[in-house]
Amino acid sequence: MLRHLTQWVEDRLERLNVEFGNPLLNGATIFARISPKWLNGIAHLLIFIFKEMTFKRYKWNAKPVLICVGSHNNYHSASLAFGNREDIQFATFHNYYLPNTPKINLLFCYLSGSFIVLFLPLFFLIIKKPNLRKYMIFRTDQMALSFGSRWFVRRAIKRSGAQVLILMSNLSVYHNLILEEANRLGVSTIFATHAPVGRGQRALRTDYAMLDGEWQSSLYPSSNTKFLITGSARGAELVERWESRLNYTGLIIATNTLMIDLNIIEKFISLLKDRYPLMPISLRPHPRDVERHEAHRIICENHSIAYNDPKKPLVQPNDSYKYLATGLSGVMIDALLVGMYPLQISEPQLDMLLAHTPDDYYGLHELNLVRTIDLNDPVLPTDWLIGDQLVELEKSAQPGWDSKKLMNEALDEILRHQNTVR
Repeated sequence: MLRHLTQWVEDRLERLNVEFGNPLLNGATIFARISPKWLNGIAHLLIFIFKEMTFKRYKWNAKPVLICVGSHNNYHSASLAFGNREDIQFATFHNYYLPNTPKINLLFCYLSGSFIVLFLPLFFLIIKKPNLRKYMIFRTDQMALSFGSRWFVRRAIKRSGAQVLILMSNLSVYHNLILEEANRLGVSTIFATHAPVGRGQRALRTDYAMLDGEWQSSLYPSSNTKFLITGSARGAELVERWESRLNYTGLIIATNTLMIDLNIIEKFISLLKDRYPLMPISLRPHPRDVERHEAHRIICENHSIAYNDPKKPLVQPNDSYKYLATGLSGVMIDALLVGMYPLQISEPQLDMLLAHTPDDYYGLHELNLVRTIDLNDPVLPTDWLIGDQLVELEKSAQPGWDSKKLMNEALDEILRHQNTVR
């Protein structure tokens, strides 16, 4: 009995929480920002319940295509691809708000699933997988959603009139509980990437997937999902700003949430300025690392370098930057698509964190699209020329490739098929 209960709980958490519940990633992306750490999950739960109670409500319109977005990055990519269509309706969920846009409210799901807090000691006793144990403590809010009632989610999808549902991610419980309810209602489902994906993926459960490139299609285990290699809208937008940067010398340092200690970045900047005193340098925080944006600005002032605003494009055509140095991050692929040369930072603390993720996560070393730079002895490569392998990662990098056109043609075909079935 206990063994069956354990298996049921583990399967549910891993299915709904693809990123945090993925044993291949070993909980590498789960962080606590509150101490003691056990308060992190409780604080998230209470904060998100409050937010769900206070969000403004907007009426639904009946449209055949429903695009659910949970972040600005989701919305930006989806609007680039499908924003000109009259048969779509956007809806937000979780922590994201758009004016005059209906929201899939998760309040009842949070409240009905909050009973799970009472069972955390039992789950912690019977579940031995390290990534799930870490997840249960740090993200109690998502645990609640995993076991809560989806009645209002189902009602929202019905009110939308959707025949087709598009999700811009497959990672979080928010996306996957919406996906499951759409499947139960007979709505066709599409996964369209909003950012680069890497090794260690779980099998997709949507009916269709619009993928960036051929290499990406090899990352997902076999499933019933039909793969469509369309390129991504995000990639198409970046490629439009591409130009040769071989004669440039500047460097952008892009941090992310894996870089917990900013002191090592300050040291890196000092070493670079000593070795390359005339080289333009800028520092760019991760968009979601809002709490540390001001700390990044202070570092820029202290070292007389530029602050690269994460709300703005990575580079403008007239910027003098050639290189981008960062930890493991999808921004490396964004850099490639605007003609930059990405450098993956190597340092013992960062390397230890990366050991929890699959080797060569984005396949950039395999395709010779990235070089390593040592934080303690930074040397920039000057004999490196990016080749045609970039097209394998992102079809939008191919001259004349129109991702927006192909994504919309694919959606039209799916709608026709759905209408034929009905």
